[in-house]
Amino acid sequence: MSPGLSPGLSPGLPYTDVLNVENNNTEHAAKNKPAAECEKVPAARLTGAEVPADLLDALCTVGVDAAVARALIVRAGEQVCREQVQALPLRKAENAAAVLVASIARKWSVPVSDKQQQKERKQAAEARQKTVQAILDADRAKRAAEQSARLSGLTTGQKQALEARAVALYQQEQPGAARVMLGKQAGASVVNVYMLRLLDAGPPG
Repeated sequence: MSPGLSPGLSPGLPYTDVLNVENNNTEHAAKNKPAAECEKVPAARLTGAEVPADLLDALCTVGVDAAVARALIVRAGEQVCREQVQALPLRKAENAAAVLVASIARKWSVPVSDKQQQKERKQAAEARQKTVQAILDADRAKRAAEQSARLSGLTTGQKQALEARAVALYQQEQPGAARVMLGKQAGASVVNVYMLRLLDAGPPG
């Protein structure tokens, strides 16, 4: 929901406080207007200023008075006005003119569309997944290094004997997989797991 309107920007009331900020009470202006809005620009200069015709037409199309629209463009700037015009449908305002005037004058933050929210949620989920995957990869690399260190501490004879026992255990527990995997790189990794299991069970013979 859009922020509340100031008295001068309430739906149904004239938007003259945008054009006549310089006539407002100083304390009221300080409390209710951003500094940029409180710059004292003569009304004649505002109403006669050159502004982009398409942007002026966009503001007038939703019901903003032409003089007010011109003043908004001069004071807030073309970029701010265009951003707020584009954002107006996202605000789902009942009084589009009043909300557009207030959003430009007070430089409201632009609401995020449902599509943009979905995109941001997807990006956040992908970032979390990458973080989790990086942690898993680091843990896997650490365990592989530890396993390699344990096996490298064995003598050649101990390692050969342990590998033979590991292959036999693999064939016993998973005969079908062992027939397919032994002799392949993936099979060697499985054998290493079995070798480590045997090491955990006791020192090599």
